[in-house]
Amino acid sequence: MKKLFVVFSVLLPMLAVVSCKKEGVYSPDKKISEIHIEATVTERDATGADTTYNIAKYKAQEWTWEGNLLTAVTSFDQTGARTAKQLLTYDGKKLVKVADESGKYYTQYGYKNGKLTTIATVSDGTSLMNADVIHDGGKISKLKFAIDLSDFNLDDFNFAKKSLGYVMPEKLACVLFSSSMAKSKAGQPIEVVVNLTYVDDNVTKMTVSYSGLTAITVNCTYDKKHNPKYGNYADIGPSALSKNNICEISVSGLGASAAGGMIPQNQVCAYTYTDDDYPATMTTSTVETLENSATRTTRETDTYVYGD
Repeated sequence: MKKLFVVFSVLLPMLAVVSCKKEGVYSPDKKISEIHIEATVTERDATGADTTYNIAKYKAQEWTWEGNLLTAVTSFDQTGARTAKQLLTYDGKKLVKVADESGKYYTQYGYKNGKLTTIATVSDGTSLMNADVIHDGGKISKLKFAIDLSDFNLDDFNFAKKSLGYVMPEKLACVLFSSSMAKSKAGQPIEVVVNLTYVDDNVTKMTVSYSGLTAITVNCTYDKKHNPKYGNYADIGPSALSKNNICEISVSGLGASAAGGMIPQNQVCAYTYTDDDYPATMTTSTVETLENSATRTTRETDTYVYGD
């Protein structure tokens, strides 16, 4: 399933919330209990012939709460089989660790004077990525990542790619972690900088730079409704940092080109809402460029189920 850049659309839980919320504390007024997904996929080959198939609605995520704390997020595939489980650990109400069920892979968060200042992503006791979190005007304005590729194995690669994919399109993370780059930079950490711009408590612009060169720029617009993921480190990205729900995402830059057209240049999110102005469904349509000028269009609808 293609995820939004909101879907950057489960770094690993990597950012904190803006000034009107305590950093590291996720306390939504309306709690998500399940997310269901259904989709229609149309593939068009180089001759213009279309092949369409449907993905029936299925439970993709289950959120577990203990009181007001989100303690686990479990993911499922279309057959109902469990594919992953994230476990969240707190110091009081503040999130300090997110780990996979085995405990081998995890992300830790460091705070100082009530603000998130450091992030460490760890694989089997070895640090893969470290980030310094910089604030401006009470909001997180910049993340500076140091990524050590020298000792990556395949599992480390997949974990790091997925983790970084929460704050940028996963295809761009693949470019950054490409085998050629890993070989050329062996023993020398990659430095990636993410700059964030806010308007009205929403992240409206992200720029991702590598070695001082802006690789990608992401611009977002928002609705005026309640965002149930606001402040959620376990599914991080612009959505977790923004008070409202993303309506449109546009992507540009050299990184998008380097990904071979696989990063959608524009995505529109259409919502239906509950009576109290939370999303009931979110529908997106994305187009990918495949080999030999073929394309794949995915229209996906996410349905939110809320608990007490």
